[in-house]
Amino acid sequence: MAAAIPWYRRLEARALAGAGAIVGLSLMAITLVMSQVVSSHTIARAEGDLARTNDALTQILTTRADLVAAQTRLITALPVFRAHMNDTRVAADAATMHEMASMYRQEQAAAFTIVSDRNGRWLADSGVPGATDARAPLATLVAAAAKGHAQRETIGLDGRLYLTVAEPAIFGDEVLGTLTTGYALDDAMAHELARATGHDIAFISGTAISGSSLPQASRDVLGPSLASGHSAFVPSGGVSVATLGDQRYVGAAYPLHASGARADSGQLILLEDWAPTEAFIAQIRTRLLQTGAGVFALALALSLFLSRRMSRPLRELAEVAGEVAKGRWEHRLNASGTAEAAAMADAFNAMTLSLSHWHAEALQRTNELQAAYERFYAVTQSVHDAIVSTDADGLVTFWHPRAEAMFGASEVEAIGRPFSSWLAPSSQERFMLAAQELLAADTAHPASPTFAGDGLRHDGHLFPLELSLAVWHADDQACLTAVVRDVTARQASEALLRERDRQLREAQKMDAIGRLASGIAHDFNNSLMVIQGHAEMLLASLPAEDEVHRRKAEVIVQTTSGAASITRRLLTFGRQHVSDARVIDPRELVAGSQKVLGRLLGDNISVVAISDGQTGCISIDPDQLEQVIINLAINARDAMPNGGELRFEVSNSGEHVAIAVRDSGCGMDPDTAARIFEPFFTTKAIGQGTGLGLSIVYGIITQSGGHIELETAPGAGTTFRLLLPRVEPAADTHEARPAQDGTLMRGTETILLTEDKPLVRRILRKALESAGYTVIEANDAAEALAVAASHQGPIDLLLTDVVMPGEGGFALSRAITALRHDTRTIFMSGHPPGALAREEVDASGWRCLQKPFSLATLSHELRATLDADRAA
Repeated sequence: MAAAIPWYRRLEARALAGAGAIVGLSLMAITLVMSQVVSSHTIARAEGDLARTNDALTQILTTRADLVAAQTRLITALPVFRAHMNDTRVAADAATMHEMASMYRQEQAAAFTIVSDRNGRWLADSGVPGATDARAPLATLVAAAAKGHAQRETIGLDGRLYLTVAEPAIFGDEVLGTLTTGYALDDAMAHELARATGHDIAFISGTAISGSSLPQASRDVLGPSLASGHSAFVPSGGVSVATLGDQRYVGAAYPLHASGARADSGQLILLEDWAPTEAFIAQIRTRLLQTGAGVFALALALSLFLSRRMSRPLRELAEVAGEVAKGRWEHRLNASGTAEAAAMADAFNAMTLSLSHWHAEALQRTNELQAAYERFYAVTQSVHDAIVSTDADGLVTFWHPRAEAMFGASEVEAIGRPFSSWLAPSSQERFMLAAQELLAADTAHPASPTFAGDGLRHDGHLFPLELSLAVWHADDQACLTAVVRDVTARQASEALLRERDRQLREAQKMDAIGRLASGIAHDFNNSLMVIQGHAEMLLASLPAEDEVHRRKAEVIVQTTSGAASITRRLLTFGRQHVSDARVIDPRELVAGSQKVLGRLLGDNISVVAISDGQTGCISIDPDQLEQVIINLAINARDAMPNGGELRFEVSNSGEHVAIAVRDSGCGMDPDTAARIFEPFFTTKAIGQGTGLGLSIVYGIITQSGGHIELETAPGAGTTFRLLLPRVEPAADTHEARPAQDGTLMRGTETILLTEDKPLVRRILRKALESAGYTVIEANDAAEALAVAASHQGPIDLLLTDVVMPGEGGFALSRAITALRHDTRTIFMSGHPPGALAREEVDASGWRCLQKPFSLATLSHELRATLDADRAA
């Protein structure tokens, strides 16, 4: 400690001695004429003093506002504050938020506190004065803070002034809410500042006194003068002298400031007691008449000497303090002058040396902590997985924001709970074993174990997760960090991918089957064309009385037609559209099938057909519907080896007609029922079933615009409900089919026949020539074009196959039409409608005969085409 300084060497004693000498000599030197100058000088000095005092008060209020802002930011940075603002349920609880606002008000010893959400909406307040409609300045301040800008202002509320600070609660780049704190500028504040400045103070809100250090008598006069608008103290009006009560003051009014932000609603009045000044002036007037100019000059010289000697150390202290404040810690004070100045210089230099050491160490620690925090923050915020840390006891100490979303629990709810409690019971044991193995590892950096399990959300729901563990140490204790990934979406994507892959394989399989079926149908139909054509030619050549041979020929024709229906069914299974859809009454078809099924199913199965008398009509190929009924009946027979009942029910079902096929057989389990429409799936022994029957049924019904409902259970039988769109009954618009007795419609035109199958070409030529037509043959498109170019006479019609080696029939037709504009075309094809091979022909809308066709149908189409062109 510094040695005690004798009283006569103290700065106070010397300052008093110098002041006394100056005053005494001045009183003796100044003349009565100078009294007015002294009075003016005193007022000017008072004006400067008041201005400096105003600046000092502004700085004090600014410092107070800075301190309040710092305390407010510390509060808003606390996890509990963020937790309250993030949890919408807590934020919506008015009682909880009011309790929080009251707590913060007490902690900060504030007049009031306000808590708002991120939109500036008040959630709670405590101690806010005045009516709700008078709080607009506060609302403006809160709204500005909600946009991320800290606010500080002096605001008048209910006749009182408040130093108000509004700070946004910012987490990352997001404003979670605001915390606003207000401190009253009341009498206590005024007395505190008056003691610090040596001036009386009055805080004015509008025309009312918010707080003052004046005596009550002076205050009783100042208040009414402000209310009446006749106050001597007006902002920016300069210094005024006024009498308040029984005292006289010199004072000035200043706009009230807070951190540089002007507040129009408040002002500050600074007052200095004028009585000492008046006594001083009176004394001057009396004594200055007795002094002389020389004594006054000596007093001034002595005053100047003493003031300089006393102020030099203070100036040096101010200069060095300013340099130190800028971070220039090497500056020191010279230990010279009075004992007080030397002691002050030594103490100041020791203080700056100690502060320099601690500042350097604190700066280094701060930089290290900031760098570590920024690395940690960058890592945790960039990952999409949840990160959870535990202490040595397995209790959660860090809860990543992604963990809040993943487990449905806030940080407040998770901190302090065992992390294993956030796992499903079936996964907790595996987690504990993995953690124990990791903690027991001998290496400094053991491999991080990863395992899959189930997480437990806060609401009790389970979800699949993957968890990786890592060990770290704090205070010589091993702690864990877990990286948790929710794999719900990934498992769903994998399941969807497997299902899409299965569907793709199914589609590829059906496409391959369809292509195979289309190729088989083409070749088979060409063969049937030859058989049917020869049978019809034979039938036409037999005399009417030869009934035996005619019956045999008719059987061949009918069998050929039946074989053609087989190809249609095969193509239907392969999803190749072949359908002769007509409007039919399903009751008639079911009733007709009942007789056939009785012989097909055997005597131990009874067949019952029930129809609703009001049932509507449907549009479907009758042959295909008959195939559907037969396939379902055969499956029902296999499900009833010991006999039973097969029931057909036809009824209306909304916008559909329902054909229900019920059996009393063994039924099916859910797994079997889910696969029965898959191609080649069968429950029968090898060699007893192909697995195509129900797939064909599904293809026919779907192709006809309907769908199938299935009801089955083991031991409870099976019901297939075929739902087909109901249509209005209409007259048959199909053209009358030509008779199949071999009669051909005759003609004399020239026909260019192009067919790459010699047997088909030969039978067609014989039939056409027997009907009177002139026929020119060609094996393919190239030969047909050569014949068309060299033929001298007309060619009335081109009859061509669609698919041939080289150019197809459609290209041939376009080439011949360009060469001979009057030549018409009829196509024929063994491929079904909709097949890729005849895509262009189907799109053109031209006539195309589907093989096998009868010779009578051919002659009918020829005459229809040729006669239509002639009529046109």
